[in-house]
Amino acid sequence: MGRSFKNGLESFLLDTNTDNLIEFQIIQAKHGLVGFAIIIKLWQMLYGGNGYYCEFNELISTIKSAQWSCVKYPITKKDVEEIVDEIVEHGFYDKEIYKKFGVLTSKGVQRRYFEVAERRKRVDVNSDYLLLSIPELPENVYINGINVNINQKNANNNSTRNGRNGRNGRNGMEERGSAPTLTDIKRFCKKEKLSINPEKFFYYYNSKLGEIDWKAKAREWQATEKSADTTGTKSAYDLDKFEKMLNSKDI
Repeated sequence: MGRSFKNGLESFLLDTNTDNLIEFQIIQAKHGLVGFAIIIKLWQMLYGGNGYYCEFNELISTIKSAQWSCVKYPITKKDVEEIVDEIVEHGFYDKEIYKKFGVLTSKGVQRRYFEVAERRKRVDVNSDYLLLSIPELPENVYINGINVNINQKNANNNSTRNGRNGRNGRNGMEERGSAPTLTDIKRFCKKEKLSINPEKFFYYYNSKLGEIDWKAKAREWQATEKSADTTGTKSAYDLDKFEKMLNSKDI
């Protein structure tokens, strides 16, 4: 048997605005602080265990209800299962994967986890639970034992064969499907000395990154922000809308 690699995190960040999300408010209105506490406990299980997912089944709900219960706030197995089902319905976790595998995970969880785990030598991932595409993953990720960097190199080689130097001939725009990771964007911003926020840029364009000339867009974003600073006009990018999107259902 090959060497096992620890995947869990020692800590995770909790946004101070989390309590303002409508999904949290609904859970708290119905279940009080017990509902909120179970949400946090599930994140502890998830990030502290496998890092990007955690199993949840009848046995686990039985064990956890006993662990989380106390005289003042008794919690039954039924309480835990009901709250978890509601959390999934409200979009905290991917409903399809939960129903099929009894696993709690989401794109937001996976993005946060892989961003932290990028500094590790190796991270093993089960393809059944993966919600992100290969270009969104750091090079140290192994999907079912296969390194994603190998897959990405093969994809780049195919792209090069299909178009000269991997380009499609339209103003140097990169071949579709070669979407950058957040790390790629950070490195590009550092190299080009761009002062834009890489995270905002990454999540603003999200799935469109493989279809646009993202490097040109990053330079354009920089120019737009500089123009807004000097003229006092509003940025061409709706950053307020972006912030609301980050605090919506991609938990």
